[in-house]
Amino acid sequence: MNRNETPPDMRAGMYRRITELVSLLSDDEMEPTIRKISEITGTTLSQTREDILQLGKAGLLIYPEEVVLSLDRDSGRFDDEILGIDLDVSPGCYLLFLSQAERELFTGSRIRDMLIKDSPNYVPDEVKSRAAVIEAAIRARTFIRFRYRSPVQLGPAAFEIAPRMLFHNTTDDLYYCISFDENKEMMSFRLDRMIHDVKPVRSRHFTDFGESDPEALQLDRMKYMWGAAFNNKEEPARVILEVTPNTPNLLGKIRTDTRGRAFGKLTERDGLYYYTDEIIGLNSFRAWVLSFGSSVRVIEPAELAREIRDSSEKKLLNYEEGGFHH
Repeated sequence: MNRNETPPDMRAGMYRRITELVSLLSDDEMEPTIRKISEITGTTLSQTREDILQLGKAGLLIYPEEVVLSLDRDSGRFDDEILGIDLDVSPGCYLLFLSQAERELFTGSRIRDMLIKDSPNYVPDEVKSRAAVIEAAIRARTFIRFRYRSPVQLGPAAFEIAPRMLFHNTTDDLYYCISFDENKEMMSFRLDRMIHDVKPVRSRHFTDFGESDPEALQLDRMKYMWGAAFNNKEEPARVILEVTPNTPNLLGKIRTDTRGRAFGKLTERDGLYYYTDEIIGLNSFRAWVLSFGSSVRVIEPAELAREIRDSSEKKLLNYEEGGFHH
């Protein structure tokens, strides 16, 4: 290894830290501040400020913009300011905005035009283990017990729930366990926020909902859900994408991302590929589409195609002028 090259384990750590940062900035469940993010990730306040500043310099629109631009001058002044991020960009797609040298720092690759879409999704072993326990509990209709770290609570809390569904959020590659409380309200738990192991409670069992039960209807809508806005009330929309397989691993990435989709289908015709699906959550779907750049084109719905075209033109103008647009 070149002595000036960043070690692979350090690159992987940087990648996971920054990806988690973007995910927290776009988390609907919390009001992210530098202090909260630092506490959740275990990163120092100064490192969190530096990471946010670098994301802003890389081209991501983090707001309030005046806060981000002042982070290198006013250390600590805005640590409790609520931050947000432009959701046109998915939580891994920030690599698209970095220079080739900066991309190599995170990916460790010297392949020309290496982008995040070429890289396999990283699922931590502990998440895979928890998913396996939850899937087994769903099949056996048994409760599960775990401790959970929520961004809206000061410390971890203990839960014992009936797991009804294991949901994969394609946009940011996060996994959720879906359940319901005594008031029939849906609850969602991110597997990466569970602490230690998930334990089956074999002495407690649950039964399936009836077809007309409100919970069953909510679970049925989850088949269409894209993203984690589980309370989205919009009706499913049919989407058609045209895929040009001009990038290594592109088709494999799409197949991997959509493997759990109930209505998703990738087909080939005359050298091009077409992905069709029924979607609830077009905003999150748009972020996923944007992560593939010019290799994927929206055919339907027409309104989404126009939004992506307008967003791309706006970003191009931003880079040409060297500034940001609100």
